[in-house]
Amino acid sequence: MSHPNSKTSVTIPQYILAPYVPTPPDVVERMLWLAQVTGDDLVYDLGCGDGRILIAAARQLVNRESAIDSSTQYETWNTVISHSFKTADWNPSKSETFIDVSGIERTLHLWIVGESEN
Repeated sequence: MSHPNSKTSVTIPQYILAPYVPTPPDVVERMLWLAQVTGDDLVYDLGCGDGRILIAAARQLVNRESAIDSSTQYETWNTVISHSFKTADWNPSKSETFIDVSGIERTLHLWIVGESEN
């Protein structure tokens, strides 16, 4: 596809592996509450986008700097929370659906390692 006034063309991908889905601030707060994040926790946000979850966690957890972005150190996870997406092969320990401040229905999924099985 190209712009009518352009001599260059742009390739549009047929698929996107991981879509950018921005999480509204009130949903971020609910995620941190559902996961019972405290100042003793280390927070990872894989595919962090604009970093809003890490920023919110850092603001709430003033006891220490506990919010980082990493896609490699996942062997120590004990709690995982997701906005909208589940994994294909791991059932959540808990799911919660609520209406956000914009009136949109949101679903959060929480996994606690050792509590849920395939």
